[in-house]
Amino acid sequence: HHQDSARLEKLLRFSIEHYYPELHRSHATASLVDLATAWLRAVSQRTVEMCAQWMAAGFVHGVLNTDNMSITGESFDYGPWRFLPHYDPGFTAAYFDGGGLYAFGRQPDAVMWNLARLAECLRLATPERRFEALLERFPERFRAAFRPRLLARLGLRPVDEATDQRLVDVLFRFLDASRVGFAQFFFDWYGGEASRARAKESPARAVYETERFAPVLRELSLHEPAHEEKLSLDYFRRTRPCDMRID
Repeated sequence: HHQDSARLEKLLRFSIEHYYPELHRSHATASLVDLATAWLRAVSQRTVEMCAQWMAAGFVHGVLNTDNMSITGESFDYGPWRFLPHYDPGFTAAYFDGGGLYAFGRQPDAVMWNLARLAECLRLATPERRFEALLERFPERFRAAFRPRLLARLGLRPVDEATDQRLVDVLFRFLDASRVGFAQFFFDWYGGEASRARAKESPARAVYETERFAPVLRELSLHEPAHEEKLSLDYFRRTRPCDMRID
C-alpha cells in the first residue's frame, strides 16, 4: 500500500525466518527475487494441502476472504462453517453468501484467487511474471494433493495416479447422483471392499445395491486397505458415523 520496498523486504524476511525456517536456511544468500518466489511457492503448497483437506472432509469454511487466510497454511476464522449433509458443490454455509461465492465446490477457486492477491503484494520484490506459472499450476497441484487426502479418508492405499484419479472421478459422480450422506458414505466404505459386508448394514444400503454404485465398487476393489485392523474397532460396529453436521 505504501510502495515501501525496504519494509516489504523486511516483513518478508521476518516471515520466512519465523514461519519457514527451512527456507531461511536454504536461501540465506539468495536474491530477494528468488527468496520471494520460493516463499510464495511454499505458502501456496501449504494452502493447497489445507484446501484439499477441507474438500475431502466435506468442510465448508464459509468466509474465504483474503484476511481469513494464513501464510502458515492453517485453517482459521471460519465464520458460519458447515460440513456437507451430502455432496453438493453449491452448498453454502454463510447465511449472507446469497450468491454462493464461497460455496463448497468453489473453495479451490477462492483459495487460488486469494493466493493471486498475495502474489500481487510482492510486486515490489519481484516481477509478477515469476508467479504466473506458479498460480497456473494450482488446479494440477490441488488434484495431486486431493487424491491422497481422499484415499486417507477411505482408509485405502494409493495405486498409481491414473487409478487413484479414476476412483476420485467415479466416486464423486456417484455421490452427486445418489445424494447419499457424505459422512455416511466414507464411514460405510472405510477400508474399501473389506467393508462390503458392513456396508450391507448401513442405512444407505439400498443405494449401494444399485447399478449406479457398481463402477465405484470396481474401483474400490483395486485399492488395498491401509489400516484393515481399524475395522475391528468398536466405532465400526455402529451403523452411523459421528457427524459434524448442523441442521
